[in-house]
This record gives sequence, C-alpha cells and structure tokens, in this order.
Amino acid sequence: MVQEVFNEHKLPPEFSRDVWNLCMDWLCLAGEAHLGDAGKRKEQAERMALAAARDPDVATVNEWRQQIEPIPEWALAIDKETPRYGFEICNYGWVEQLERMVWMISHETPLPSSAPGECGTVPASRHQWAALADDALSRWLAGASVSTEDTPLLKEIYGLLGPIDDEKAGAVRLLQDTLRLAVLSRPKDFDTAFAELKADSNLAGEMRSPMKYLQFSCGYRWEKIVLELCRAIGDAEYRASKPLAWHVGACNGQIAFAYRDDPLRIPTTCGILVGTWAWLKDISPDIVKSTYPALAPLATRVRDELGKMTPVKRWLAGRLFVGIRIWLQGGVDHGDIKPPRPAMDVYPTLAN
Repeated sequence: MVQEVFNEHKLPPEFSRDVWNLCMDWLCLAGEAHLGDAGKRKEQAERMALAAARDPDVATVNEWRQQIEPIPEWALAIDKETPRYGFEICNYGWVEQLERMVWMISHETPLPSSAPGECGTVPASRHQWAALADDALSRWLAGASVSTEDTPLLKEIYGLLGPIDDEKAGAVRLLQDTLRLAVLSRPKDFDTAFAELKADSNLAGEMRSPMKYLQFSCGYRWEKIVLELCRAIGDAEYRASKPLAWHVGACNGQIAFAYRDDPLRIPTTCGILVGTWAWLKDISPDIVKSTYPALAPLATRVRDELGKMTPVKRWLAGRLFVGIRIWLQGGVDHGDIKPPRPAMDVYPTLAN
C-alpha cells in the first residue's frame, strides 16, 4: 500500500529515485567508508563516487571535505547526526534535531546528550501519553465506567472502542501488549517479542498486521495510529475500509503524509534548508526574502545563527544542506498525494 501511495506522484526527471538512493548512500556511508572488508569498502566508495557524479551538490561538499582532512573529532561527532536513515523526516524530533544541528555547527561543539531525532528515541511526553492510553485500555477491559474526572484521552478511547464484547476485548488486549512493547523495548527487539504475543480472538488476529506499525514509536504520528487502531477495533465498517490512517504507519507511510498531518513540519524544514543555503552561498537577507518570501524570517535567523564561516563548518553545513534536501525531494515530494505541495517549487543549490 505504501508503494501505491508513492506511485501517485513521480519525482521530476532530474532527481530520480536512483539518484535519491545514491545520495542516501553518500549520507550514510561518508563517515563509515573505512569499515568492513576490502570488497565492501570498494563497493561503498564506488556508490559514493556515483552520488557525486549524479548530484553536483554532493560533489561540492566532497571537495570541501578534502580541503579539511584530517577532520577534527568534534566535527565527526556532529556529522554523525546529519539527516540519514535512522534520522528521518518522519521522526517526532526531526525539527528539534535540525535546530540542534544548526546550534552544534555554529558553536563547533557536539552535544553530549542523545539526539532527539534518532530512530527509536521516544520523548518523556510520549511515555506519559502511552501510560494514559494504557490505563484507558485497562479500564475499558475491566468494564469501568467513565466519570467527569477522567482524562480527555480516556474518554476519547472509550468513545472509539464502543461497548465491550469478546472479539473487541481480544483485540484490545493485543493492542495494549503491543503498545507496551513499542514504548518499553528496544527497537531491535520488537519483532521477536511481537511475534510471541497472543491473539486470542478472530478480531485480534485480523488487527495483528496493522498493530505491528506501533513498532515505529519515534514517528511523529504514532499517537494518531494508536487512536486509529482503537477506531478500527470499535467500528467494523471503518475497519473494512482499510483506512490509510492506521494501515500506513511505517516510516515511509509517515513520510508520505507528513504535510497532511503536520503542516508546520515541512515549511519549517524548508526554512532551515534555505537558511543553510543562504549562509553557504553568502546570500543576503534581501535576496532570500525576494526568492523565498514565506520562508525568509526563519531562513534569515538560521543564516545569522550559523555565524562566521570556517572550512570545517562549511563542510558540516553542506552535509546538513544536502541531507535536508534529499529527504524533502525523495521523501515528501515522492509521497504526498494531495495539494498543496509541501516542498518548494524551486530548490536552492550549491552550484554556481
């Protein structure tokens, strides 16, 4: 189903899916090309060279890297947080992570705390929400009534699930077990543990496949998926329609609907992209305003925050710029199926 969504909108010919994959290889491997056996290193080097050959911005940033080698340890530490697989636009902490990157580059200082945009990182607020949802499911299973003092979330979940029966109870027990597993276990342990969970009703077995999407608890729309699963359990007609709202919960599905569900996420990302570009190219605020008027306030702030340019900062900012652009072009543009288009009509470039 995710592929059906992606097929609705094609990338412009100058930026194909093949180029996107090559650039993503470049983002992921640039700091790890020395790892593995000789054959693996050769393959990595070839694909990174192909990315540079197909994307002029990648080639430019590669040249900047060559000019600063050996790269300082603090810069390598910052670069590990550059957007890539594992730090994706569907993550709840994506925008916070981009702001963190701008700060670290500006101050030439890696931050010791864990990156909020890393895959599997779940904020305290999500743990609290999950605990409230868990309590609501337990209360519903126990047949407890709703009082005026109960949380709005409990009332919403009760309303979505409707009256209790054996079929729905089995599905809710599986949902509760899956929710706990998603929040409390390590991402790499989820699949094995989820396979051991019991589905003790026909409805639970029917809902097992979409419930697996709760594995992606770091995704920005995770709470929405939990509630849509409750809606599907409680409403047979809704469930029969196989709604995208809960069925496309994996990373790619969340990326595809980023603009629809979180309309500030993409313009903010575009503003940071333009600000980084303006700093790298020494574009004046007036030109930024005339070229990207809606993004100019944030872009100008980012441009100013990056501060005085140094060769190392230029390389890091170049990696950040390409990383953001790759995710916008290959993630959202390729996945969003309804206007208005979330990304920009014309992307900035590092080419002269």
